[in-house]
Amino acid sequence: MTATRMRVPGETVAVTRRALLRKYLWGPWDELVAQILLYSIAAAIAGSRHLEGGGLRGCPSVVHQITLMPTHLHLLMTSLDARLSRMLTRSMSWSSKALNALMTKRKLQETKQVWDHRQPGVERVLDWEGEFHKAVYQLLNPVQAGLVERHGKYPGLCTPAEWMRGHVLVVKRPPVWFSNRFPEEIPLHFGPPPQAFTAYGGDVPRLVADVETAVRDVESRLRAFRKGRVVGAERLKKQHPHDEPNTLPEKFSRVRPNICIGTRDPEQRKERFGSAVGELQAFRKAHERARLRDGRGEPKVVFPFGTDAARHLRGREVSEWEGESMERPGEVDLEWLREFKNFYDRYSADLIVRDERPGRTDCEARRTQRQAIADTLFHHATLPDKDDAEDRSGDEPRKKKREEREAREDEGLFRALSERNLQPTAEKRPSVQPPRAPTVRKRRYGGRVQLEDASRVVVRRDLRPRHERPTGPDASDDDH
Repeated sequence: MTATRMRVPGETVAVTRRALLRKYLWGPWDELVAQILLYSIAAAIAGSRHLEGGGLRGCPSVVHQITLMPTHLHLLMTSLDARLSRMLTRSMSWSSKALNALMTKRKLQETKQVWDHRQPGVERVLDWEGEFHKAVYQLLNPVQAGLVERHGKYPGLCTPAEWMRGHVLVVKRPPVWFSNRFPEEIPLHFGPPPQAFTAYGGDVPRLVADVETAVRDVESRLRAFRKGRVVGAERLKKQHPHDEPNTLPEKFSRVRPNICIGTRDPEQRKERFGSAVGELQAFRKAHERARLRDGRGEPKVVFPFGTDAARHLRGREVSEWEGESMERPGEVDLEWLREFKNFYDRYSADLIVRDERPGRTDCEARRTQRQAIADTLFHHATLPDKDDAEDRSGDEPRKKKREEREAREDEGLFRALSERNLQPTAEKRPSVQPPRAPTVRKRRYGGRVQLEDASRVVVRRDLRPRHERPTGPDASDDDH
């Protein structure tokens, strides 16, 4: 059982999820693979009262970077509400069902279970250095794995660092599994990490330039020390989804990191780590005591701040924030949050959900959907007026920084663009991995096999349809 996790509004998290048995299920073998994952994440973030029988609330979030490797997923995002667990559950479930439907449509053997049996790895990033290093690490993941020489040549899904300036990716509904109850198009908002935004004083172009410089430096060093050739984009597109890497799987570890601290100063790192671990242990003890009391039916049980399921699913009372670092709500800058609200105000009118109930006009359906998404996105993210916020803040340098950020709005700091992240169709091949060595089969109860049975070669099952399989004396037997 996974240990109790703490979820607070405004936290920046790095999410990692692995595919089943390290198979290339999420590789660029089809043009719809990346679209399925992007649409699942966007639908889970937006939410709608039209989905799942009504009452499906979203998780207002801003995505910073997404890298979809053939065997695992990396996601860096900031959740404005403490509903991250619900969002991850829905997005992983929808993407798994849609990918199985796509494999069935392409006449491939579906796996039913797509993601690994372990829970997603979620790390809370506690400083701007950690946000910076996580963004660089995710961009370099295809290069470090030896797939391509530069991250821009990766044929799969790897969002560029330029999108952290501010980008709106309008994702179309994939033509598999998703019904008409899902919107035809959903915008997915990209932006800079909030703590890095504050540390750079709102200078997002300099932040993006530093990330790209760090990525280019590491890429050049990897090219200098690499002995062999990379796989290449063309070979990646020809990989079969049931293929597996020929490297040994890493040893399973029960220790899963919950926090990420990026600073290299030993004193600061030790102080932040000790404070965060202490608060996390205190939260788990308080949560366990409250859970046992609630299970006994005691009235007026108050759960500690950071509780997720008991608050949103069972409506239990949660205490106010009293921690220092781990339980502290995320440092979401007001100017950064205003820019995200401008994204929503500009593109919320394009979200249309088909309403098939009689007596409802298109105008009423659009108005109802806009109001539903407005209530979903900003029921916790309350924005004070700019004048009131400045009056309450007596810090003159902070006012000056706000004025400088307003002056840079004309330079297009947060531009809204609409693009599609689709890859060309991959050539379908059964496998590019060599067959396994011949093995001697044993009978079910330990008896020795006959000579004619021992001469058979155990290879991977041919996943092609029967009318496409080779025939003749040289054809391999596929009924074992």
